[in-house]
Amino acid sequence: MASTTRNVDSLPILIVGAGPSGLVLALTLAQNGIPVRIIDKVPDPPKGQRGAGIMPRTLEIYEFLGVLPDILKVAFMLPPIAQYELPGGTKATKIFDMVTMYDPNPDRPYLRAITLGQEAVTRILRSHLAEYGYEVEFGVELLNFDQSPDMVTAHVLNTKDGNVEQGTIEARWMVGADGGKGIVRKQLGLKFLGESRAEDAQIVADVHITGLDRDHWHMWGDASTKMVTIRPTEKEGIFWSLSGGRQADCDKITSDPEAFRQFVRDVSGRTDFELGEFITLSTFKPNIRMVDKFGDGRVFVTGDAAHVHSPMGAQFNLGWKLALVYKSLAPASLLSTYTEERLPVVAQMLNKTTSLLDRTIAHAANKVELKPEDFQNEDKNPWVRGKIMFQLGINYRWSPVVLDEEADDERVVSVDEARLTAYGSAMGASEDRVHAGDRAPDAPFLVLLKPKPTDKSVGPGTKRLFDFLKPTHHTVLIFSGTVDGAVEILQELPPLVARSLVVLPTMTPVEKLVYKDTWESAHCVVKDSYGYAYKFYSVDPTKTKAVIVRPDGVVGAVVKGAEGVKRYFSLVFGTDSGN
Repeated sequence: MASTTRNVDSLPILIVGAGPSGLVLALTLAQNGIPVRIIDKVPDPPKGQRGAGIMPRTLEIYEFLGVLPDILKVAFMLPPIAQYELPGGTKATKIFDMVTMYDPNPDRPYLRAITLGQEAVTRILRSHLAEYGYEVEFGVELLNFDQSPDMVTAHVLNTKDGNVEQGTIEARWMVGADGGKGIVRKQLGLKFLGESRAEDAQIVADVHITGLDRDHWHMWGDASTKMVTIRPTEKEGIFWSLSGGRQADCDKITSDPEAFRQFVRDVSGRTDFELGEFITLSTFKPNIRMVDKFGDGRVFVTGDAAHVHSPMGAQFNLGWKLALVYKSLAPASLLSTYTEERLPVVAQMLNKTTSLLDRTIAHAANKVELKPEDFQNEDKNPWVRGKIMFQLGINYRWSPVVLDEEADDERVVSVDEARLTAYGSAMGASEDRVHAGDRAPDAPFLVLLKPKPTDKSVGPGTKRLFDFLKPTHHTVLIFSGTVDGAVEILQELPPLVARSLVVLPTMTPVEKLVYKDTWESAHCVVKDSYGYAYKFYSVDPTKTKAVIVRPDGVVGAVVKGAEGVKRYFSLVFGTDSGN
């Protein structure tokens, strides 16, 4: 297994851990043409559901990566929770949605959470990664690693077909996506700040069940004493259970499948459904923790290796930056913004999820009775996850690599302030104007004028803004009354990392829609037929404005013209040109 590669510039980026976090990062890098290696110490892909909830912002990221159709094909919306009376509860006393369902808006196309087990999600991600020639190396365990100024040497143990072999892997950078107990964070010496909640341990199981309907997420008991919850999965006959309670001996119960079957019978008082063969059965103890920084030298951490209850945006944030630095298009200092941008987000996220846990326990312990009209009220029912968990308001307005010429005096400049504003408004910046550092809103019904519409267009010759956003480049939106009016900005774009999209207003005269030689300098030209793009990006149609969307779908800059575009790319690339 020893590497014979000596050309440091061609060494891969090594990703340790093949869960969703590691695979999203690997796919982002692969789409950018960056060589990767992905190793995981387990001999085969893990089974079961695990973190199956997929929130709207993650759906958007999956769309940018091109995997969303495959995800939606097998995923489904969370069924409503049915809480039953005890004992022997067969009649639901409360029925409500854990995540309130909202109809999509033009700027926010995904306003409903879906569920899909990690087994299926990782299988889909691996299949897309295979299209770029990469496969996960299962059965390869990281033992330790060494860093030098220009590379990382990982010492690994390869177990395959009963044979065990030690070896080394040389990499330009390494990213630990190896979970909360992984070795990368520990060897880096990063602090894992926070607490463990052994008293709130839970039983997690994937199990075959007969006699129970698939129309509800079934719940008996409460978290302050003993509780059983069972919901269907994407597989017929297989259900997932999150159970336990502060009076349950979770370790003892999970030591024997029959003990868990009896626990379910005792808590629910039901004998009309049967638990069959178990796929997984384990104890989960909440860890409310986060690192003090996301990397050191040439080694980084992401996902559960960096924080618990991880939002998907972290891997997307790191991926495009690593790609630019790997290609020597940006200085290594760009990688420091991974910590600067994500640390406040994670801190506030942990505060919110911890508050939910505490409220759920207190609500049950105090025997709070809800009125029917409050079942779906997120302020009164702690089981209901509010809009803030959609993660559409997550922002980096304080980042050193965003530029907002319309609000420099409003920007958050200290980390302490950032911790209070990192989640922004619940439904994203489009409730206000879009700031640099915010999620980029979508905008439908863009008529494609250049190049000619293809059969991939959404509708007859129309596009959505999200169709143009990819993890491989910055997308520079130039709002202008004419393409000629955008030429000065177009001349400032670095060709290797940016693609231009000239957006003409809805009232553009037909004479100005005729193709001219000056259009050659623009990658794409569209007409904002319904005015959504001008509305959601707060553009005066009589003026020219540029909005630069980063490869992670975040607004990097809101500027007035060519000089602002030049300033932004100087921040990212450390030069005036960014070439």
